[in-house]
Parts: sequence; C-alpha cells; structure tokens
Amino acid sequence: IAETLGENEDSESWFRRLAQLRLTTYGPRSEDTISSLRHLSEAMLSQRRYSESEELLWVMVNLAKTSFKSTDRATAKLTCSQARLMFEQGRFEDAETLWRMSLEIAKTYWGSEDSIALKAEAGLACALKSQGRLAESEALLRRNVEKLMRVRGKNSLSASKSMWYLGSLLMKEGRYEDAAIWWKKCTKIRLLRLGPTDQAAFETFSLLGKCYFKLGRYSDTLKSGQEWLEAVKKVSGLGHEYVNELESWLETMVTEKL
Repeated sequence: IAETLGENEDSESWFRRLAQLRLTTYGPRSEDTISSLRHLSEAMLSQRRYSESEELLWVMVNLAKTSFKSTDRATAKLTCSQARLMFEQGRFEDAETLWRMSLEIAKTYWGSEDSIALKAEAGLACALKSQGRLAESEALLRRNVEKLMRVRGKNSLSASKSMWYLGSLLMKEGRYEDAAIWWKKCTKIRLLRLGPTDQAAFETFSLLGKCYFKLGRYSDTLKSGQEWLEAVKKVSGLGHEYVNELESWLETMVTEKL
C-alpha cells in the first residue's frame, strides 16, 4: 500500500523488515526473498539513492544467475528493475536494452498481456520517448493502455500511469487536443482511486488545465478547477494547501481570461 501511494520511506521500512524475515526463513536464494529485496531496492531508487539501489540490485542479479534460469519470472523482474535504475540516471539506451530484453522474455513465455510484459512495454516506451523516438513510443503506449484497461480494468492505476505517459508525449508534440483526452481519462481514474488531495491526482488535473488553457477552452478550465476545489474542501476542509493554490488560480482565470 505504501509503495502504491508513493510513501517511499514507509515502503522501504516495510520491505526491509520483510526481506530480513524472508532471509532468515527461506535463505538468500528464495524467489520470495529476492522479490522483497527487489522492492526494497526500488524504494531506495524512488528516493534517488542510486548507488545503494544499484549495489543491492547487482547482489540480487548474481544470486539469480546461480539460482534461477534466465527465463524465470524473478530474473525478468530484476531486469525491469535494472532498466528503471538506468532510466532514472539518464542512461536511456541501456534502459531500452534491458526493458526490451525483459519484454521479449515475458512475451515468449507468458504472453503479451502478462504483468511483466506490460510493465516492460511501458518502460520501453518511456526510454524511446527520452531518446526523441516519439512515434515509436506513442504506438507502444497506445497498445499498452488498451491492454492494461482490458487486463486490469478501465479504472486501474496501472492504466492511468500509461495514460499519463501518453498525455505527456502528446503535450510535448503540441497535440493539446489529443493530450487533453488522455489527461481527462487519467484524472478521472486518479480522482476515483486516490482522491483530490493526492499529489499524483492533483498533478494530472493541473496538466489537464494547462491543455485546456493552451486550447483557449477557458470555461472548461474554470469549471474543472471549481469542481476540484469543491472536492478538496469536502475531503480536507479549508486548510489544505491545494485550496489556496486553486483559489488563486481560479481568481486569475476569472480576472484575466473570462
């Protein structure tokens, strides 16, 4: 739960305790142990502790080489984690290679709609986007979103993440109308699943507002802002940090654009 909510310090604490328990119970070569250590490494990565995360990952990779086949799920998941580490450090070509490797293994042995394949596909699309290969990235993301909605459900957070990537790509190309469609879908899911005071949900809403603004759809911008403000007030009252931000933004919209 902490990992899903982006509470990285709590996530690290829980995964560290779980890893210690599994190390004691199952030993270092257990798939369950390696899974816990992988999540621990990703919690460190989310806090930008790259060297610690990389060191732990390489220990796990060496364990996996002597404990599992290259086609085992544990190995494919570790490859995804390595790819994410490369990506976060700006090593996009290395990330592409690792995500592509994981994707091909997953597609071959478990199918294109397997959870590892879907994660690797989204990661690969991000690596391609970061290298300026936007058409390839867009095609992958559109397929990824369709599969995630079919496999995980139309309101899944996994689908919303790929929608976010797609909206970001389209916005970068100046295709604001298309971007607004995906930002709106992503905002709807995150509002439903995470609530109006969640940082990721609020960020997505803000990007949708920017798209509307770029398109000159000021009344849509105002309407969505007012609805979000009421949702925040309903959940957290007047004291939440987003209330002042939204009220200031709405006042600017009314005085300058409407």
